[in-house]
Amino acid sequence: MALGTRIAVEVGISAAVPSTSNASARSHFTPVYEQIALPVRNVPAARAPMRLTMRFAAIVAVVLVAACAAPRPRDEALQAAYAAAEAEATSLEARLRESEEARQQAQARAKELEQARDLSERLSAELRRLEAQVAALKAHETEHGWILTLGSDVLFDVGEAKLKPEGARAIAKVARFMREQPERRIVIEGFTDDRGSRGLNQRLSEKRARAVRAALAKEGIEPQRIVARGLGPAYPVAANSDPRGRSLNRRVEILIGETVGRAATGASSRGPK
Repeated sequence: MALGTRIAVEVGISAAVPSTSNASARSHFTPVYEQIALPVRNVPAARAPMRLTMRFAAIVAVVLVAACAAPRPRDEALQAAYAAAEAEATSLEARLRESEEARQQAQARAKELEQARDLSERLSAELRRLEAQVAALKAHETEHGWILTLGSDVLFDVGEAKLKPEGARAIAKVARFMREQPERRIVIEGFTDDRGSRGLNQRLSEKRARAVRAALAKEGIEPQRIVARGLGPAYPVAANSDPRGRSLNRRVEILIGETVGRAATGASSRGPK
């Protein structure tokens, strides 16, 4: 009976202790087995089953407590691996967000650059077109603004203040140019040569300036933007001693700028007095 009891106890211990290749894990329970097995040999046969049951319950309790308290290396390794993987996933997610934000910023910057390039191309094309118009009108730039010079012989018949058809077409071209400069003021100044009386030339130059102003208004230029005046034979651009010089002096000048013509500046920058 003692032998059977010992076998039962040993079987109980073997069942309670996990099978492992680590010898120290099994030897941990050896003292407990020896403490229980030796007294069992001396237990009377009648009391052996009860004592064996109590001893076995104690063994199981000890084993369970030891199992709960003992470290579990494999579980800890798995938990550490899981924590590392979770941290790596969080880091990857953050880097992904940063990459997406950088991509969106790059796209926005590329769009801005494309818009700036398109605007630059449009402005360059507009400037080239404007320069071509200025060249066609034989305009030149001064400190007071753009000056367009139109020969009176092209605009008017000799001694007349009514625009010829050719003159009307020239004024229409000027109006197209002026519509693209809506913020600028316009000053029209009429000039004559020195032949004839000064008073007659003064009145003729004034009438011609007003005729050009009326033609521009007819083409859609706001009259309030336009100042028209006649200066007679003043400010010649060539000598009046020959026909060519007198032809150059008979002219209409259109100043496009912020100043109000020659009277506002007190001096001419367009030629000798």
